[in-house]
Amino acid sequence: MNIRPTLTWLLAVLVPTFMSLFGCSSGQEASQAELETKPPSNAPAKQEARTLSEADALENFDVAWRSMSDAGALSDMTDEDWEELRVEYEPQAGAARNNKELRAVLDLMIKRLGKSHYSIIAQDAVEMPSPSSGGAGTLGLEARFVEDQAIITQVKPGSAADEAGVRPGWLVESVDGFDLESFSKRFGDIESASMSGYHRNSALAAMLTSSPGKNSTIAFIDLEGTQQELSLEGRTDTTQVIKFGNLPPMSVSTNSSILDQKQLAEYGVEVAPDYTVGLLQFSVWMLPIVQPIKEAIDTFRSAEVDAVIIDLRGNPGGVGGLAMGVGGHFTQEPTSLGTMFNEFGELNFNTNPQRISPSGELVEPLDIPLVILVDDMSASTSEIFAGGLQHAKRASIVGRRTPGMALPAVAESLPNGDILYHAIADFQLPDGRSVEGVGISPDHEVPLEQESFAGSRDPDIQTAVEWTTRSPAAATE
Repeated sequence: MNIRPTLTWLLAVLVPTFMSLFGCSSGQEASQAELETKPPSNAPAKQEARTLSEADALENFDVAWRSMSDAGALSDMTDEDWEELRVEYEPQAGAARNNKELRAVLDLMIKRLGKSHYSIIAQDAVEMPSPSSGGAGTLGLEARFVEDQAIITQVKPGSAADEAGVRPGWLVESVDGFDLESFSKRFGDIESASMSGYHRNSALAAMLTSSPGKNSTIAFIDLEGTQQELSLEGRTDTTQVIKFGNLPPMSVSTNSSILDQKQLAEYGVEVAPDYTVGLLQFSVWMLPIVQPIKEAIDTFRSAEVDAVIIDLRGNPGGVGGLAMGVGGHFTQEPTSLGTMFNEFGELNFNTNPQRISPSGELVEPLDIPLVILVDDMSASTSEIFAGGLQHAKRASIVGRRTPGMALPAVAESLPNGDILYHAIADFQLPDGRSVEGVGISPDHEVPLEQESFAGSRDPDIQTAVEWTTRSPAAATE
């Protein structure tokens, strides 16, 4: 069995991207220089004074290399492969004159692995003040790149963008004069549902944030094709911020609502007068979501909704074990979501049927049509949850293919205070299919196109509701 504590198996933790952790989740602003995406130099800069001794640099390298190689997570890496990496990068690490140069060397070694859930996080980033201290704000916009165009997918009600009249489906041309199409082209010809696509969208999210009280000038093209330039003021992000282990502070939100006939009409769907849908969305798989989800499910049960939609678009993952509890709200019996394994052992992820309401009453898991929304920013635990329930034919998946970044990982401290984030296992769906590098393909794919927003405020929700209005059996086929 795995020599690591069982808890570490449950950490299919956030995807390892600096932009998503510090630009999007925590709301910190990314400067234009940070978005240049230039690879680090192989040779440390000679002009900088040495602040890191060779012995200390080699000690940090050795700890990082051994932690990754000893984890047993990558079955395609042999002992000889790991030794080749050590021989190539250890001398470069020893020549590093400061922690920044050492991180660049470690980053190069990590990139050679070509896997998700590997990164180096600077100590000062981990120790930065949380957004609740007033260091971050929101404009109320979510967007995704479609080829080289940035399209607004959601506008937060009551936000500066909402009050300025920005609507889903608008294209974003530039932010404070920074051209987004040119930025996207730097990534080359990539798939949106990939690690590169994830990083590109994470950078876009970072650019669409602003400090409270600071104005950002954004150039849009609306649904009529008219160019609009708006000045939007950043506002304090009021979502809950938590600190989990060695990871930086992250924002956690859970929202639920019941959509009736009138509200569903705004999504372009015609339903019977008494038809209702429970909508549940949460930003990340962390402990604060547990109680609000229980209460939301209980509300859906009491209201006798006809179907439930779980919106995991943009949800980067979190504590993998939570997928078993949330899945238990919709499964009558323990149901396999898949298996995590490394060379030391394996752990089966089975749902835990939830039969106690928040008030302590005996209840049954919901047995109504369930649709899960995903996109190219739904990663890690979100992929495990969606893929497992899809395989069990308990849920239909709507949206776009996920990025295939599902390795469970831990965050460990290095001697210099930096954090090494690395995988400790692999994950397979119940039928043996791998998620890493492949992703979860939706049962019903919804192309992200500007025209789709002309008749619906959210084409994904429109498609999902239309899917649920079929027979219950068809809605989970």
